[in-house]
Amino acid sequence: MNKRWIVLISLWLITNAFGQGHNALISEVKDFLKQDWSSEELEMAAAMYTGNNFLQVFPNHSNLTYREGEQAGFVLLLEGQINNPTYQIVARGMFPARNREVELLDTGLNYFYQSPPLNYDDQYHFIGQARIVYAEQLKRTKDYLARLNPSDPEENRYREILKNRCDNPYIVLEEVDLTINVLPAENQPPVAEIYASVIEGYAPLQVEFSGENSYDHDGNIIQYQWNFGDNSTVVSTASVSHVFLSSNTFDVKLTVVDDRGGIGEKVIQINVEEDTQLPEIIPEIESGSKVITDT
Repeated sequence: MNKRWIVLISLWLITNAFGQGHNALISEVKDFLKQDWSSEELEMAAAMYTGNNFLQVFPNHSNLTYREGEQAGFVLLLEGQINNPTYQIVARGMFPARNREVELLDTGLNYFYQSPPLNYDDQYHFIGQARIVYAEQLKRTKDYLARLNPSDPEENRYREILKNRCDNPYIVLEEVDLTINVLPAENQPPVAEIYASVIEGYAPLQVEFSGENSYDHDGNIIQYQWNFGDNSTVVSTASVSHVFLSSNTFDVKLTVVDDRGGIGEKVIQINVEEDTQLPEIIPEIESGSKVITDT
């Protein structure tokens, strides 16, 4: 027998062995999921332990406040266990929101739970529970979760089923329900940007200004205010044309306001010089600003 056939037969034997092991594990999990655990027996056991104050939650304030985008974190502690090998007390956290059901991220370390980033439009609660479950069922569930391969589609499907049934059946011995208030994220002020057609020249100097490149990271700009530094009227449009009649250095300031009251400002200087070469008699030029509008 040549080497090529030896390699092919070896691969077939390995694949066949893997397939048999895979099928055996799936079959074992299916049989486990068919087992009927007695809810009545669990209820009788729960009646013996209700009111034992197993559960503590941190933070334990009745109302907790976070900013939009932040993540809420909670620690559940069990004060003790029961002296009965048939049953086990476990802690579980849930995170229902008004608009959707959100599961906390369980780190597996001392029952620490962390929420996804919070949305301002949702209303959240953290519900922490002390549950009594069957110890054998919980142990076997965790064992199968460790053995099933998450990268295998069929095995991963049973992993998800087992995770959803990890504590079933269970009885809640204690529960805490904490309200979570979500405030809007801290407003970022808008950024004012000034475009000027010229920044220096001879009087009378006409300059076209625009603040249309101003922006707001987390909202919209709703107001513009131009102050030209020459005692002229303040103009409240995004773009404007202004004439400086006298020689001086003028501080032109643009103030923008966003839809949450945030303010941004920018100042540029316009240098206007007296034109000594102009004739003594010059035409009258109307002082002030002219709003630029699209045609």
